[in-house]
Order: sequence, then C-alpha cells, then structure tokens
Amino acid sequence: VSLLAAMDDGFIDENTKINIGGIKWVYGGQVINDSHPGGTYDIIDILAQSSNIGAAKIITQHYADKPDVFLKHLKRWKLFEKLEIELPGVAKPSIVTPENKRWNKATLASLGYGYSVSLNLLQLTTFYNGIANKGKMVKPLFIEKIMKDGKTSYEAEPQVLVDKMASTEAINLMTAMLTKAVEKAVEQINDRLVNGDYLYDAKKGELVRKPVGARDVSVTDIIITGFKLITLCSHDCF
Repeated sequence: VSLLAAMDDGFIDENTKINIGGIKWVYGGQVINDSHPGGTYDIIDILAQSSNIGAAKIITQHYADKPDVFLKHLKRWKLFEKLEIELPGVAKPSIVTPENKRWNKATLASLGYGYSVSLNLLQLTTFYNGIANKGKMVKPLFIEKIMKDGKTSYEAEPQVLVDKMASTEAINLMTAMLTKAVEKAVEQINDRLVNGDYLYDAKKGELVRKPVGARDVSVTDIIITGFKLITLCSHDCF
C-alpha cells in the first residue's frame, strides 16, 4: 500500500535502491526491526522481503513533513471506510492520523510497513484485486441473486469503489513487482524443498530445518505453505 503511494507520487520506481543499514533502525525514538540481513536493496526486494526498515525509510524520506499527502492516498483507496457488503460482521478500519493523540514522529514510519493501522483481510484483498484489475477497485460480491418461487427478489450489480487507484505507470510497476515478488518466494520454497532439508511446521506456520529421521515434505505441506504465504502477505504487505 505505502509503496504504491510513493510510486504514484513519482518518488520511487524500478531503479530505486534503499540502504536499509542493519537489522535495526531508530526513527523518532522507535526501534524498527528487520528479520533479514541489512545492506542495499532494490525496491522489489523491499517488497519481496517485506522490509520494515526499507518501507519506513521510503515513507519518512518523502512524507515526513507532509503526512496528509500520504494519508490522502489511503482515503482515496477507501481504507478509512467500512466495507459495506452483503455479509455481517465487517469491522471498520482504524488508522492513526495526525489528529489522533497517539500520533507522533514515529507513527508515519509505522504506517509505512502496516503498523498503527488495522484493516480486515477482505479490505486488503479488495485493494490488491484493484491493482490486478488495472487500477479499478471493485466492491466484492458474495451474493449474485436471491430467488424465491422462481422470481428474483434481489440481484447484485457490480459497484466500482475507485475508478483509477493510481497512474497507469504506477499500477503497471506495482503489478510487475508483485509478480516478481511471488516468483522469488516460490523459487526460495522450491530450493528448500528440493534440497530435502526442510519440512512444514504447522504450529509455527513455516518451513523449518528437518531433524534427523524426520519425514520428507509432502505435497500437502507444500499447499499449506503456499496458503501461509498468502496469509502472511495479507498481514505484512502494507
């Protein structure tokens, strides 16, 4: 989400490189951690590795003195609004803004990597679907029609929430980056599985090094691991 905002404003592109330093970065008195090695990352690696430090550095560098410009993107993408669908129980999003007493210098950095914000997975899925739909965000439909005694009492119609989420260039770039990020993740999993040194830990929800004498990774494990990756993306890919 944050990277698309920066792309749309012309601050980053496929040639952008970010030096994330080490695995810790302090901004506004807040320690931001990464779980992977530091160094200089291409923008696609910031996305593929879900780098907290990389995303925070991009957003604070370009929006520190104008957070409202960044938040304006989120408002345009309906991320402040409750998603009105046919099913009950959808929670209203919560995003910390400068008007909130919890706002401080570090809040913008947190927003850059998906903290200080609470969104349901359906809302994030709608956002990513909009990118895949060439920038047109459409309201998700769960009920096509309701019929009784052979007569239609209700019929849903497609509803466009955002006609154009960002510039064509930004949407095309983000689509290419997301595609490459998924390809990289799949390659990493395949390498681990082919080597036969890893297995799926259901409790941790991840691949772990296989103890001596443990069984090999099964097809079922691979499917579950793929599902876990999707779930992680829904949480981390802000």
